[in-house]
Amino acid sequence: MSHTPIVSDELWALIEEGTLIPNVEKTQIFTYPRFNGKKIIVEWSITLDQFRAIEKGNGGRAGIIPFFYHNFQPRYLLNISNRNLLSDFGGGIKAKQTIYDGFLRELSEEIPKWKNELIRRLEDEKNYHIIHCIETIYLDKQESKHTGLKHQILIICQVDPSTLLYDNDKLIYEVGVAPSKEVKSLMTMGHSELVSFLTNPINNTTMNNGLQQFKRIYHL
Repeated sequence: MSHTPIVSDELWALIEEGTLIPNVEKTQIFTYPRFNGKKIIVEWSITLDQFRAIEKGNGGRAGIIPFFYHNFQPRYLLNISNRNLLSDFGGGIKAKQTIYDGFLRELSEEIPKWKNELIRRLEDEKNYHIIHCIETIYLDKQESKHTGLKHQILIICQVDPSTLLYDNDKLIYEVGVAPSKEVKSLMTMGHSELVSFLTNPINNTTMNNGLQQFKRIYHL
């Protein structure tokens, strides 16, 4: 659910001056902006076009968590990274690339056989998906040049397991098997199982930034 926070005109001027995502309305703010004197952190719910429009030169990360319904319950497709972290599919993006181009590169490196189907799903406006962006706006332009992760994107996208997982009745990627050198193994988790994992403090060091962002989206 979107919220319209009570923000001063002066703070909005800073946000609108500093933001690199065009045409985002105030009503699309996902949570209240946080302000610590040096930077403003805003969480947006953005469109695919706005994601594609973020300019290069800023750095950040982008990832995706596909899900499908099984017995009327969502199941999430996740991976175990080479660092043994429960992860989304994606990673860090350098300033020389746009966030979107970096996202495509990460898909090509990690799950190349799923890339086209995932993009097709994102481009289908009738298909359920969330594109959640945490944007850090630095008030000191000099500091902004030396600090990364200005945009953190996490996409949660519904998929059809019959087209994503199978090709002519053969598994495209097998659960528990590495689909690429970037991914140690694949796994699926039901919603309650994933929530239990994410809310257990013991697991805070065994998940990547994408799963931390998932917790923010669902206020876990």
